[in-house]
Amino acid sequence: MAHLNLLFVLVLFPTWTFSLPDAAKEINETVMCTKDLMEVEIPKYFFLMRSPPVYIWDLHLNNPECHGLETEDFYVFRVKTDLSDCGTVMTLDDLYIVFSNTIQNNSSAIITRNYINITFACRYPMKYIVQQLNAKNKISVDIRTITLNTEDGNFSISMILFKDESYKEKWTTVPFLSLEDNIFVKVNMIPTHLLLRLEKCWATPNKMPHYNIQYIFIKDSCPEVTTEHTLLVKTNGQGSEAMFRIQMFKFVGESYKDIFLHCHVQICHNTAAVCQPVSTKCLGF
Repeated sequence: MAHLNLLFVLVLFPTWTFSLPDAAKEINETVMCTKDLMEVEIPKYFFLMRSPPVYIWDLHLNNPECHGLETEDFYVFRVKTDLSDCGTVMTLDDLYIVFSNTIQNNSSAIITRNYINITFACRYPMKYIVQQLNAKNKISVDIRTITLNTEDGNFSISMILFKDESYKEKWTTVPFLSLEDNIFVKVNMIPTHLLLRLEKCWATPNKMPHYNIQYIFIKDSCPEVTTEHTLLVKTNGQGSEAMFRIQMFKFVGESYKDIFLHCHVQICHNTAAVCQPVSTKCLGF
């Protein structure tokens, strides 16, 4: 499983000049981020104890069509499925992709006596490690929800083994293959609106990815093996999944009978500067 740190920053820009009860000054938010959800819960009293009160229909996200919902105790705002929905702003650097949005008042009036501007953001590291363990072909998820200004979360990334080049029939048991056979590998992620690039893929004779005996067959996002008969990278850096075919091999030594596959994965946005198409990158253009 890939673990990533997700930073949720909640910023309030108050402009009130009147006195409020202490309870109304504290946001006491609960924030959560997962692979396909950004959510913030704020107690209703934070809004309703103001003068005048701020009701749920007075508020929206960057896209005025995206409103919150009211529960018994909270105002809840969500961005679901595609983290770039509802006017979410995405920024990135060499290490992180950051998605941010703002809870704000309706702006149709000429003046306001309650200015609400609460910005929250999810920060996703762009580099992960994914590996194939036995025949499970999945990565467990570690998600924590805390009432703090920071929050841990993750994208969901998995490695799946297939039986042929159609990439339709999965191996559901441990594959037993001869050296003439091929194994077909797909690495995919959720959400699907970002790009996934394999930076490095390698094999070890046990499940430890950093074992001292390694066979590296993809490096710097490019095949280390030059013949397509031995290794063919079908897609990489062009969508939310990467696929390759590799001919079976064996580690030298009588005690080595198993192979475990691992990949370093880079997550990036759909820009050539960040996720250069691997076919161009590997040709040196």
